[in-house]
Amino acid sequence: MRKGRCVYFTGTRDDACEKGINYRSTTPGPAMGWATRIPCFSDHSGHCNEYREPTAEEIRAHEEKVEKSINGMTAALHIIREKTKSEPSFGGKMSDKKQGSNGFIDCPVCGGPLHYTVSPGNHHISGQCSKVGCLEWMM
Repeated sequence: MRKGRCVYFTGTRDDACEKGINYRSTTPGPAMGWATRIPCFSDHSGHCNEYREPTAEEIRAHEEKVEKSINGMTAALHIIREKTKSEPSFGGKMSDKKQGSNGFIDCPVCGGPLHYTVSPGNHHISGQCSKVGCLEWMM
């Protein structure tokens, strides 16, 4: 969430925004470049009756949520690397371990069970907390 973008925008991977408005239906003209014309951004042409800028409070709350998620994921990755002795492919050498692994740790955010998987090829770590809306990532 940021200034200049509608609070209901979910990304063009979806067909419609949170208000149910189909993105393509708001964007007349050729198919080529349609996403650069959607009215979900203040600097784009077009108009949408549901367009709403986020408030400063909404932006601050979103930034705090993102920071909490990043801190939680960083803590989980540290715990998982210690537990599996695998090193991710970013910022370090690959482990000699040829097989992947998976298991559970206590989620560093909520304390619930967090399932993780370490990829056998590149040792990327994916994880998902059992609590909906808590930690979830995929490398």
